[in-house]
Amino acid sequence: PETAESCTEAVGFARQYLTEVEVGDTDYQASSLDTYAKAGSWAKKAWRVFRSMEDYAELKGRDEFAGDFLAYCNENPQGRTVVPAGWIALKESESTDNNPRYRNARTFPVPAEVTEDEEVYMCAHVKLEAGGRPAPRIHFYDDTSGPTGLIYVGYFGEHLPNDQTN
Repeated sequence: PETAESCTEAVGFARQYLTEVEVGDTDYQASSLDTYAKAGSWAKKAWRVFRSMEDYAELKGRDEFAGDFLAYCNENPQGRTVVPAGWIALKESESTDNNPRYRNARTFPVPAEVTEDEEVYMCAHVKLEAGGRPAPRIHFYDDTSGPTGLIYVGYFGEHLPNDQTN
């Protein structure tokens, strides 16, 4: 599909149509975003993010791209879906990284092939809106250079807690 009309639909499309992106149990959080007036805009952006992750992972899988997701979007390969590089953050602040409460809020399940703990801290995220509330985020783990070659989306919902929000 060209676009998604709701955040819930964007998640559903990703699960139905994408093979390189695995979306975890984030249905409730995504559906909560659908109660906001800007939900349609966020849904369109989210579906674009998921498609760009798919294109990036496909290129990595064929050894046609060596960088990370941010570098891919900066490079803007012709005929591929990308998102503005300013939307992407590959890490969190030091205070978020070092605070167990904030770190745990960003730790999500992944298959045992990714890590034997079957969970990983997903500091990398895409910002669908820069500020204010709910400031939707998509937190992900890039395993394109790892054993599965996939991208795992652990969370799509309101901005998770940090020093600025609490």
